[in-house]
Amino acid sequence: MKAQFPIQIKSVLMVDPQFFDVEYAINPFMQNPEGQLHRVDRILARAQWQALKSVFESLSLKVQVLEGQPGFPDMVFCANQCFPFLSPGTGQPQVLLSRMRAAQRAGEVGYFKKWFQTQNMLTFELTDKDTSFESNGDAIPVPGSDKIWGGVGPRTDGKVYEELAQRFELKVQTLDLIHPSFYHLDTCFFVVNKDLCAYVPEAFSKESITKIESSFKKTVKIPLDEALNFFAGNAFCPDGKNVVMQKGAIETKSRLQAHGLNIIEVETSEFMKSGGSVFCMKLALL
Repeated sequence: MKAQFPIQIKSVLMVDPQFFDVEYAINPFMQNPEGQLHRVDRILARAQWQALKSVFESLSLKVQVLEGQPGFPDMVFCANQCFPFLSPGTGQPQVLLSRMRAAQRAGEVGYFKKWFQTQNMLTFELTDKDTSFESNGDAIPVPGSDKIWGGVGPRTDGKVYEELAQRFELKVQTLDLIHPSFYHLDTCFFVVNKDLCAYVPEAFSKESITKIESSFKKTVKIPLDEALNFFAGNAFCPDGKNVVMQKGAIETKSRLQAHGLNIIEVETSEFMKSGGSVFCMKLALL
């Protein structure tokens, strides 16, 4: 059977940040220590988004852009609304739509559904209406395989992965998120290739750490402070060689470079005010 996830990503989807803001608090990063919502510098946010887009393009990634929508300030974090993969039968691209946990974000999914339909891609919905699933925020593919790592925690229910395994013939290894600051798997875990991943040990149960360490030949441990302050666990490696990440995570950068990886640092400080960074701000297409 053909691998359902490519070894190298060739295209990504981004959402224009024209309506990006912090208008509510659904994660620990959206408020300051006094409990007030962060204020976003819209001009700076636009510049940071454009710079990230340019970095992706410099890596020969085709960047497609979906328009943002009023009333959906978090739509820019487009790893969350849908899960692309290849059909196990035909090898054709198809998409499983999310069911967002937060009511504030639920309406985002329909805009992605319409976009994928214009691309002539089949879209599916979860059959269990009582489960939540936030796609690439929690379901992280292993390049060149039919395997995903599935985060079980505040945003995605473990039952979802039973459906992904049975209905779409995906191999799933679940990981339990136990730290309140890591509400999505993509905030504390990223895969470089089938042999190497990076993760934040404090984010996971002991059983989950054992799964990670036994499944990869090499692992990079991300320091907790760098994950919290610089979103070091929210990096993106499209090709097994280049890692795009928020600047400032000095130790994580050094540990990744020790494995021969090229680190490209960017600035996403305005988006971190809403709890997201590099990985959150794109959806890898097939």
